[in-house]
Amino acid sequence: MQRARRPGSIIRFIKKLVTQYDNVHRGQSLSSILTTEKFESSYDTIAQFIGAPSRKNIILYRNATEAINSVMYSLMTEFKNGDNVITTFMEHNSNYVPWYGLCKEILPKFGINAECRIAKFDKETGSLTSII
Repeated sequence: MQRARRPGSIIRFIKKLVTQYDNVHRGQSLSSILTTEKFESSYDTIAQFIGAPSRKNIILYRNATEAINSVMYSLMTEFKNGDNVITTFMEHNSNYVPWYGLCKEILPKFGINAECRIAKFDKETGSLTSII
């Protein structure tokens, strides 16, 4: 059985970080300032990696659910009566739940009737087959 290799660069970074880590954006100590600089520079690294013009063009979230909720809330005022939100059964339920909640619980409180619809798919081919 082959033994998994440890990611050396990550282990070295963690060993270095443990000795100088402090709260990000919260302290005046040298370790806090250095940690904040490393944290902030990660945005530049990510922007460069994905080809974004700058760090101002990216938003980072902890997980897909948080990101989808953010998109849903930012679009909430754009919905009108008769609009449809369509997702698929291929998606994880973290994509379905926010849109369903928007259409069934949030928008009706504002007098807006939008429908959340789910497209079925053929499990063999992955092709979308119908919308329910």
